[in-house]
Amino acid sequence: LICSSRVRRALRILRPDIEDHNIRVVDPGERIDVPYGSGDRIFVQAIDANSLYGAVMFVVDGSFGRVLYTGKFRYDALVHDAVLPRKGSVSVLYFDAWFAEQGTEFPSQKESISSAAMLLGEHLSSSHSSDAWVFAEEPGSEGLVRALADAAREPLHLADSMSAVVWAGAPEELREKLSGNSSSRVHIASCGDASVDQYACAQQRSELVLVLSPRYHLLGRGGPRKRGRALTPEADESGIWHVPFAVRSGLTELQDFYVRVGPSVAYAVCGSALGTPILLCADRVQNFLTEDRFVVQPGIAGRSGTRRVRRRHSYRD
Repeated sequence: LICSSRVRRALRILRPDIEDHNIRVVDPGERIDVPYGSGDRIFVQAIDANSLYGAVMFVVDGSFGRVLYTGKFRYDALVHDAVLPRKGSVSVLYFDAWFAEQGTEFPSQKESISSAAMLLGEHLSSSHSSDAWVFAEEPGSEGLVRALADAAREPLHLADSMSAVVWAGAPEELREKLSGNSSSRVHIASCGDASVDQYACAQQRSELVLVLSPRYHLLGRGGPRKRGRALTPEADESGIWHVPFAVRSGLTELQDFYVRVGPSVAYAVCGSALGTPILLCADRVQNFLTEDRFVVQPGIAGRSGTRRVRRRHSYRD
């Protein structure tokens, strides 16, 4: 198992059955060699995914060429262009394109975090002293935690077990910002562990509820969806604030990323706000990134002549 040191610290809690000698650690900027096949070796380099806490992309070099595997990532030219492989050097690219079909432009993570911190600060500085609940996308990023703790001027309370495990491996200075208990005024939890009912219950107690995820907007609950529309924070009819904090890349970011890498062959895993992952074959990726409405052709990666089923796909299906 190859992962970052941050993920390894979380695994020690989540999966104590995985022994340390079966885990190889590679952090952003590092490169390790790993035995592969009979006497051969591969080299694995990690690149910051600009996504979830501890998430990295992998560049794998071997006799088969160079492979770039992104996993869940948020492309940012300022973060990635200096550390990505040289353009045209990648033989095969596997990349996450989950939200591309929506064609929506996400605000940068920095913009979304600033919006959330401003809403939180305004609430806590008002005359009433009710709590605030923050439901973050799986379970947020380091920048988000720092900004919310600074706005609250007190440690945050991790209100769900998964977030507590993930952040358990954070540096001590960051853990101090997450050392609050249930008496803290600001509680943070993963969106995946919360339901609309929980949001509503917190809101009915006159508490501020922030949901940091793009799903409210992508599902159309934020009003008519327009292709290329930049998303902004919105309060729904219940008074719950939805901040479009995205840990995955939007369409324009994916287009820029694809051009920057310039792979010989590419496979994109995409989906919908509701749906199941779909593997797009290499001969469809380029059109998928440029067409207004793309045609999905599911197939099997690495096999030519695979029978493909041609069908239209949208987030409403």
